[in-house]
Amino acid sequence: MKEIILKSGYLRRKHFKIDDDTEKYLSKIANDYNLTEEQVISLAIGNDKAEVKGNKNKIKELRKEIDALLQEMFSVEGEWSAIRYKSHTLTKDLKTLAVVLIGQLSQNRTLRRQLNKKPKYEELRKKAEYYLFNV
Repeated sequence: MKEIILKSGYLRRKHFKIDDDTEKYLSKIANDYNLTEEQVISLAIGNDKAEVKGNKNKIKELRKEIDALLQEMFSVEGEWSAIRYKSHTLTKDLKTLAVVLIGQLSQNRTLRRQLNKKPKYEELRKKAEYYLFNV
């Protein structure tokens, strides 16, 4: 990987990095037209004041480290999406069970009213409503 420094004034400079594929393409063009890489860059950019510098080994090491971190990020993202899908299905199941439970509690309340018994299970109804409306 190379770094290009463009001088755009007396003290102003702009830095650009070229990846390995572009660097190979650049050297191929330089060989084909019998020019130096700096001349090809200057012609491509339209700037006569281009410099090329960089520590190839350091840049390659950093690129490998970035690739390893990206790979780790993708594996963690995959695990996270699986967990997210499981939680989504569990939430749907909880809501379905809450609907069934509220139906059974309503039927129980009706039967208790017909038998002149006290209503029960208010705490259970509150929990079912929580899972139905808040989750």
